[in-house]
Amino acid sequence: MNLNKSTRLALVAVLEMAAAGDALVTVAGTAARHGISSHHLAKVFQQLVRAGLASAEQGVHGGYRLARSPKEISLLDVVEIFEGPVELQTGPLGDAPAEGDDPVAGRLRRVFDEIQRQAYFTLKSTRLSALLPAPGLSAKRTTQ
Repeated sequence: MNLNKSTRLALVAVLEMAAAGDALVTVAGTAARHGISSHHLAKVFQQLVRAGLASAEQGVHGGYRLARSPKEISLLDVVEIFEGPVELQTGPLGDAPAEGDDPVAGRLRRVFDEIQRQAYFTLKSTRLSALLPAPGLSAKRTTQ
């Protein structure tokens, strides 16, 4: 599965917000911590707000936070904002002949279809909270 740059940045952004809890996360702080473009990241945060996944507070001490609990947000929720609906599709050999016509192509098709299913269900079942460090194991972090 190839994810576009905005999707990858969004995954970083939501994990930053999830790790920050109720504290606000800034574009500048997130961009600096991850060595990414603050201009592109700002657009990603805005899109997360428009989608209802994050909320924004304006002003000098403003920033972003998740609009819902990290336990309620799956990776698929984030991916679909930037990639559109992710559906189970036939893999790269989708147009291969049926197994009866070509047993090798049929077996390969089943393998690639299973890879697609696993990717989809992993994104759907993985919550942001599962990707956070256990309490007491993470280094102290700032959200500026």
